[in-house]
Amino acid sequence: MEAGNFFRNQNQGIEIATGEYLFFLNNDLTVSPGWDARLIETAKRHEVDIISGCGIENMGTPAETQSVARKWKRCKNLLSPLGFGQRNLLFMHWMMYGNWETFCEKRFHAFEHQVMEGIVGNNVMMTKKAIQTMGLWDERIQAADFDLFIRSKKRSLETGDIKPCHIDLGVYIHHFIRMTVKYAVKPKPFTDSANLISLADKWSAEELKALSPKDAV
Repeated sequence: MEAGNFFRNQNQGIEIATGEYLFFLNNDLTVSPGWDARLIETAKRHEVDIISGCGIENMGTPAETQSVARKWKRCKNLLSPLGFGQRNLLFMHWMMYGNWETFCEKRFHAFEHQVMEGIVGNNVMMTKKAIQTMGLWDERIQAADFDLFIRSKKRSLETGDIKPCHIDLGVYIHHFIRMTVKYAVKPKPFTDSANLISLADKWSAEELKALSPKDAV
């Protein structure tokens, strides 16, 4: 059986959702305590409608992101030969962070509600206003999360009725980055994989360069 389009599934969720805040999460995450309430509070403080927690993919600066990514790679490389069962994944997680709650609280107290422009696609919170303003995820693009950032940045510059996507530097969310897939049955291709397009098919090189995320604020 072929797999369905991930972003199509998210759009289906949007169509039936009734809440003010919609959370889109990958299935291989560990969220920090109080992550949802803190994301909402940060979004309110900065008046942003699309926000992600930080994580291995983006810690706020290239240096810190690289440092955390390297540490996770060391943990994975050391324990991957033992397999990708739940117990081993939890052990990797412990090697990476020690006490998870303590790690997350230290991160929050260090950054609290600081934000930067950007998006971490494995976790995205959108308000109802964002859905109404930006529309649905672009199902044609596997990198639809980055496409969403580009669209929001472009609209913020052209109409000013919404701010670009932001990352909450105080809310940390761990991403196993496809490690759970390695333990599962080999995934099947998207049913509409032949219809997918790249970011370069939709956006010019000039647009992608001009609409890149800014530094932390």
